[in-house]
Amino acid sequence: MEGVRFFDCNSMIGRRAYREPETIYSKEQFLEDFKYYNIVGSLVYEALAVEYNPAVGNERLMTETEGSERLFPSWVLMPHQTGEMKEPKELIASMVERKVLAARLFPKRHRFSLSGDSCKPLLDELEKNGIPVFIDAAEATIGEVLEVCKRHPDLKVVRTRQWHGEERLLFPALERCDNLYIDTVYFQGFNVIAFVCKEFGADRMLYSADLPYADPGAAKMHILYADINLKEKRMIAGENLQRLLGGVELKPYPDWKPADNLIATVEEGRPLSDVLVIDAHGHISGEDEMTFPGKFAPNSDAEGLIKAMDALGVDMMVISAGASLYSDSKLGNKIVAEAMRRYPNRFIGAGCINPNYPEDIDEEIQFCFYKSGMKVVKPYPAAHKYPLFGSRYRRLLECADRLRLPVLTPGYCDHLPEHREPVKMVEKLSREYPKAKFLMVHSGSRYPVARRYVELAKRCGNVFLEITYTTITYGMIKYLVDEVGDDRVLFGSDAAFRDIAPQLGWVVYAKISEESKRKILGLNMKRILDDVKAP
Repeated sequence: MEGVRFFDCNSMIGRRAYREPETIYSKEQFLEDFKYYNIVGSLVYEALAVEYNPAVGNERLMTETEGSERLFPSWVLMPHQTGEMKEPKELIASMVERKVLAARLFPKRHRFSLSGDSCKPLLDELEKNGIPVFIDAAEATIGEVLEVCKRHPDLKVVRTRQWHGEERLLFPALERCDNLYIDTVYFQGFNVIAFVCKEFGADRMLYSADLPYADPGAAKMHILYADINLKEKRMIAGENLQRLLGGVELKPYPDWKPADNLIATVEEGRPLSDVLVIDAHGHISGEDEMTFPGKFAPNSDAEGLIKAMDALGVDMMVISAGASLYSDSKLGNKIVAEAMRRYPNRFIGAGCINPNYPEDIDEEIQFCFYKSGMKVVKPYPAAHKYPLFGSRYRRLLECADRLRLPVLTPGYCDHLPEHREPVKMVEKLSREYPKAKFLMVHSGSRYPVARRYVELAKRCGNVFLEITYTTITYGMIKYLVDEVGDDRVLFGSDAAFRDIAPQLGWVVYAKISEESKRKILGLNMKRILDDVKAP
């Protein structure tokens, strides 16, 4: 996309205490990845500075970034009172002299307070020298960060790893303090980037790769396909960070080429029109609604979903309704049926039946799968608090087996003891209902989950792995393909709980063959749906 250069604001380089084997850590690996993903620069910090000793880690970082035109150093700092760090005036002078462009604070991990007198001298000095400070969302609440912004109005404060779902807390803070910024890597609410641009300005958001934890391409695609103009995309991708850091120079790769045709399409911001894309896991709200269960989700009704799907090139989406999952399943199923009626070639219905109302079960099975033509089953034990193998689900699962329906299968539920070992549960169900297909949702959320689901899929031929999760875990798509094969992995976005684009980008930028991507994006789900038996 013309003029859109990605400058990462938040990646951690170096050896760390625990590392998943599929993730990276060395300078050489980071530079190789930045080129693969066409990220022209990164503001990095050292794992040693976070996990062991800031002073030692900061010095190692200077060695690692010396002479690099891609890696820009940021130091991890602490208050000076214990003597572990220099007095703020001397410390910040050293940062300026050595061209360290930003500071990072970890108050929870390093056991200090952002409020009161301990941090004030340090924050005062950073503010006076125009050095921005980055604070991880896990390290301080929005309220604590807001207080820093109010006490230091000329200090630029970036809240990194800002998750979606906190909009009702975040938006008043953005409104109150124009020196507060967020990164976008996990800020994946449906259409929220466009909303923030409209209400608060595109200058308040920064692109983050969050290596070595997240997939950089997924976060890129979220910006490239946001419903905003080209100027705003340029700002979020890199220009905002350049401005905060005082105008550092970024050089494009003279010899960069996309790894395949799908990446080339995404880099230009065009819809994926030459590949079948079926989103195996989506949700819909009622007409003109902006509230999804517990979350802010503007334009998440049928028209809003179709608009987003068209921009991305998503051909079809499996949908259940938020109302079905969290409140009234009969109302939600009617919303789904109406969306299917209006857009018969775009939406595939997923019937959700609440087992807490046994008097409704037979009627809803008839409505969803026989009258309305829904082709997917969506049980939701997490909210209904009823185990999937309970007797009230039996008639629904028998229907799934009889009609060869795919079942969007939940995993771990803390408040359901029976679901604390989902692998054993699903293995038993997959053998009891061999003609149904069990799609393990959120299989890509993190490696401990993925490893368990991989072993399940290897044992059970009617178990498939659906990927979606906000974590967009680094290397996960390749791991799943390597372990179970490219015909057992499915693309799903979980829209409108999440935006579609980052989940789609997770697959598009994966380091697997284009043929494998095409299977995951749509061909695998088409094969499953083609096997569904007409009632």
